[in-house]
Amino acid sequence: MTSAHLVCHDCQLTLHLGAIKYAADEKRIGFSHGKYSPSELAALIEAFIAVHLEHDVETYAEQDFDTQDWSRYTALRPMPTMPTEIAPVDTMNIGPIVVRIEPHDGPSNDP
Repeated sequence: MTSAHLVCHDCQLTLHLGAIKYAADEKRIGFSHGKYSPSELAALIEAFIAVHLEHDVETYAEQDFDTQDWSRYTALRPMPTMPTEIAPVDTMNIGPIVVRIEPHDGPSNDP
């Protein structure tokens, strides 16, 4: 199963969109993310695009994303279900969704 990422090159941010969903005729029909409900994911994507509307934004399929060096970019990831005082995280609000901010370790990163 292939997944996809939304990337803002101007702000150097990446957002994992989840697995690409396909119809019976293999037409792409959306995304499925294990950490977000469909409505949360839609709100997150909509807010990300609205904030970065006039920026250089691209969508990458996983196989293309994995060939790039994202070390200068920051990954926006789902918040843990149980945040703790032991592992505080930097966060950002994108529309109604709170995401954690993490530097990329290298060219290949899965949330």
